[in-house]
Amino acid sequence: MSAEKLPASYCWANLPLDLLADVSGRLHDIADYVRFHAVCRSWRDLQLHSPPVRRTFPPWLLGSYRSSILHSVVNLRGGASATSSYRRERDDIILVKPPGAPTVRNTNWVATADSTAAWIFSWSPEPRLIDLLSGSVNLLPLFPCHDEIRRYMENPHGVLYSDGTIFLYSFVPAVHDRGCIFTAAIHRTGDAAWTYGTKRLDVPTSRNLAVAYHDGRVVLCSGVNFNCVLAVDDLRGNKLWPGWDTTNLRDYYRNGSHVLESGGELMWVSIILADRWYARDPSASHEPPPGALLVTVHALEETGASGQTCWAARDGRSLGDRVLLLGSPASFAVDAAELGVPGGYAYFVYGPGLFRYNLVSREAKLVERLRSGWGANQSFMWLRPQHSIAPIQEIEKKLLRKKIKEVNYSVDL
Repeated sequence: MSAEKLPASYCWANLPLDLLADVSGRLHDIADYVRFHAVCRSWRDLQLHSPPVRRTFPPWLLGSYRSSILHSVVNLRGGASATSSYRRERDDIILVKPPGAPTVRNTNWVATADSTAAWIFSWSPEPRLIDLLSGSVNLLPLFPCHDEIRRYMENPHGVLYSDGTIFLYSFVPAVHDRGCIFTAAIHRTGDAAWTYGTKRLDVPTSRNLAVAYHDGRVVLCSGVNFNCVLAVDDLRGNKLWPGWDTTNLRDYYRNGSHVLESGGELMWVSIILADRWYARDPSASHEPPPGALLVTVHALEETGASGQTCWAARDGRSLGDRVLLLGSPASFAVDAAELGVPGGYAYFVYGPGLFRYNLVSREAKLVERLRSGWGANQSFMWLRPQHSIAPIQEIEKKLLRKKIKEVNYSVDL
């Protein structure tokens, strides 16, 4: 249509519903989807006139940056990717700190096991979870020895599992040696109080430690050699599980561990770097050469009639239908078809970059170069925010109730 035939003014609210539905269906970021439906009443009510469709959006990558939380736009679908600092500075989105939340530099984050929701943990004025996006507050049960547990868990991580179990944990450097103090607090559905305890670990750093609550037990993994299971009621004791064969990895340096559940299995994912590459490029500022960066996946299995457990290697082809998103406090696996991306990949942050690892061909690729200082202290996590577009009528009712409440309050004065 030529410019002469266009009306002098056009009401965008009157665009055809089929056109609006087509545009809405092409929005691949949940932030854009929410903004689209917030333009006007007719655009918001589009969902009332369209058949219900379950939309799945790509996950966000969140990282701490100074005193803020950044949401980075990541292209999981592959193809051309801009890795310049200009793109990162332009596209990163700063999330507003929820009211009452502590300084986000502490990264005391709690997430669901599938990373569909995330909170900031706060001790003051009482233990609570503050939703990272909405700011809503969920009060937690009080700790019986508040001061003692707080001394070890000033800034904990945590995971909320689908059965309602809340699992908080922290690592504090030991005073007189290179080990660390592990502290965990668990509250299961129906529990009258928290179960918590501490344990000293002969592990030089907490950065490479991964922890999970699985099958009623606490599982700790680090690097390729250390792993143990702790009874919930007594963290002081432990049962060691055999590690896995590292004969072919003598010239590699372990950088990180992640524990996650997928397909009913508990998986231990390790990120391993070749010593020769790490020595030349410890900050991973360049694309790794073939074989310099590896990701190994092992699943916990029972062997024999005695019920003993061991870590069994998983072939990359057996993971070809899913994508592994590795972060902290929670890592998770998701069906590749659900995200509309190729399967058999693991995504993780190392140094200043986001890497994609092909679990079949065992090739690593630098996908995005993150801004300097992003994800300090390895504080990053994936979030799969769930959208909920409230109808205009519901919003009007809330506004009316708020107005009535304000009127009644002024009359009382």
